[in-house]
Amino acid sequence: MLLVGLTSCTDPCVELAQRICNCEPTVTDRRNCAADRITNQQGTIVISDEDRSICAAALDTCTCAALDQNNLAACGFTPAGDE
Repeated sequence: MLLVGLTSCTDPCVELAQRICNCEPTVTDRRNCAADRITNQQGTIVISDEDRSICAAALDTCTCAALDQNNLAACGFTPAGDE
């Protein structure tokens, strides 16, 4: 029951980053991804409410299959210059 409560309080962008890292092929790659994209950058990147909304929406569509098919938009990524 406590786990459910903690999961609902997770920042959607952190949750999305965790989901993306979980798509890495090996345990080592997953750990390195999480260390780089979540642990190391969490204190240096400012996430706006708009960013959180984009991440929350991407949680509905972002899957490992989408990433494997280069459907980066499903995970909230936009091409450079489309911001």
